[in-house]
Amino acid sequence: EALPRVNLGDVQIQFDLRPTYEVVQTRLTRNVVARVRGTDAMLRDSYLLFSAHYDHLGYVERPGDFLPNVDDFCPGQARPPARPGDIIYNGADDDASGSTAVLELAEAIAKNPRPKRTIRFLWVPEISGTTAYLRAHPELGQHVVASISTDMVGANQTINHNSLHLNQTMYSIPSIINDVSRQFFEYVGETNREKLHNRRNGYAFQNPIIDPSGTRDPFNYNIEKFYGSSDHQVHLDWNPRIPAVQFGNWPDAVYHSSDDAPANQDPTQMKRAAFLMIATASIFANSGANDVMAIAGVALSYAQQRIAADVRDAMALVNNSAAADLNENYKEALNLVKWAYWREKIDVRSAGSLALGDRAAIADVNALADTLSGGETADTARVKLAYKSAAARLKVAYVEVPALSAAEQAAAKLVPVKKPVDPNAAPVGRGGGAGAGGQAATTG
Repeated sequence: EALPRVNLGDVQIQFDLRPTYEVVQTRLTRNVVARVRGTDAMLRDSYLLFSAHYDHLGYVERPGDFLPNVDDFCPGQARPPARPGDIIYNGADDDASGSTAVLELAEAIAKNPRPKRTIRFLWVPEISGTTAYLRAHPELGQHVVASISTDMVGANQTINHNSLHLNQTMYSIPSIINDVSRQFFEYVGETNREKLHNRRNGYAFQNPIIDPSGTRDPFNYNIEKFYGSSDHQVHLDWNPRIPAVQFGNWPDAVYHSSDDAPANQDPTQMKRAAFLMIATASIFANSGANDVMAIAGVALSYAQQRIAADVRDAMALVNNSAAADLNENYKEALNLVKWAYWREKIDVRSAGSLALGDRAAIADVNALADTLSGGETADTARVKLAYKSAAARLKVAYVEVPALSAAEQAAAKLVPVKKPVDPNAAPVGRGGGAGAGGQAATTG
């Protein structure tokens, strides 16, 4: 009930405020760095990086803070109701799993014969720690051959209805790190699932990777295009660019919540992730000039698959056109073919980065990449034949070389320039947000 209004007349009131406060959160953290020094005099000054973030959101600062709508990425699942008073983001999968996997990897490598190339292991505050580390060591980017970020790699795939994803580099940074990682993902996937062809051995896995305390679930995986929002994006955005991929479970109904607990993890799936890490490490950490043609051959095989998919899309784009959009679609189809070959030639040539200046080895790799040129000529001719046929069918005037529009001519004169990084700016960002994959690494 409101008090009655009172007129105090000419009264002055003075407040003596002595505010006190309580620190409820600080964000000052430290990077943890380890190194296994390479043994080869030629290779030891180049590096392979493994990283994981050992901290994350901590606890809820505001009700509903940074909790993605689970229905957007886990159809049919519901996030468990919050327990009263439980505000801790436990982070078992995000990212104690990745941090533990990197620790196990470092221990395994340290206990065995040392690799030829140096391996660095980073445990960081997500994104901000990686940014700070690269700023403190600006020379590092020039010597890193590849980087792998492990962010959520231990989820029980049955409970979480998910798979382990290989998130590759963006198309503008083609790299053999995609191909080498993919080869091992496919190997584990093919040998750790039930197949009709396995009837002779009782449908058992061909090469089981199973932890005694884990499940006997199959290994589900996906090979994805680039997606950011974790530490690998900082490497990819750096100058010079560092080829980097991410291993991570997705989707996950309990991440960024107090239910991201060990009960939702599976030692078997974490063991498989660790195998993928050490298998990929064995290639990059021990390969030199004598090995690059074999690696380039793996890249070439995947390059041809990706080119074939782009040519398929280019042909479909032309063949399914209406009269009004045929010429524009033809132009786009030619672009698909042109840039597919541009991308894949660079991908194959990237194997030469492991040769460390061996001109003969690099020349051989480049020659292998150039063999793709004959395919480009043939595939371009196929698209033109499809266009010629569609033009006749739709009664559209045939134009072999499509003209650029005014907007395209203007765009062709633009030269993108990477925005310089302010060395004095505080590194920020916390990553991991659903739908935030296109954000800049320094904005989280």
